[in-house]
Amino acid sequence: MKNKLGLSKESQIFIENLRVYLSSSRKNIDEIEEITNDLKIHLLEAERNGKPIEKVVVFILFAFAGFRYITNQSARKQTVVLAGMVLLLSALSFDLIYLNKVIASPIIHFGTIGSLIVAVFIILFFIVLVFWATK
Repeated sequence: MKNKLGLSKESQIFIENLRVYLSSSRKNIDEIEEITNDLKIHLLEAERNGKPIEKVVVFILFAFAGFRYITNQSARKQTVVLAGMVLLLSALSFDLIYLNKVIASPIIHFGTIGSLIVAVFIILFFIVLVFWATK
C-alpha cells in the first residue's frame, strides 16, 4: 500500500522508526524533519525505479551508525557526518538508477524441481544452524 507521496508501507514504517530513534537521541525537530524529508525523496526515487527499501539497506546501516555517532558531537562534526551520509545516499541513488540500466544482473533459473531441492537444502541448513546455536 502506498501513501499520497507514493512510498511503500515498508518505507513509511522505516521513516517513522527513524523519526522515533532521532527523537529519542534528543535531536531537534528541524534536524529530524530535514533528515526524514531527504530520505523520503531518495526512497521515493528508488521505489519509482523498481527498487524496494531492502535495496537501500547499506545506506540504512550507515545512517544508523552515523546518527549514533553524532549524538554527542559538536555541530561541526555533525555537519560533516551528515554531509557524508548525503553523499553516500547520492552515490547509492546513482547506483540504483544509472548502473542498474547499464549492467545486466545475472539470472539463474533452476526450474520447479531445482527450486524445491534448493529450498530443502536451505531449510536443512537453518535447522542445523538452530540446533548448533542452541547448544
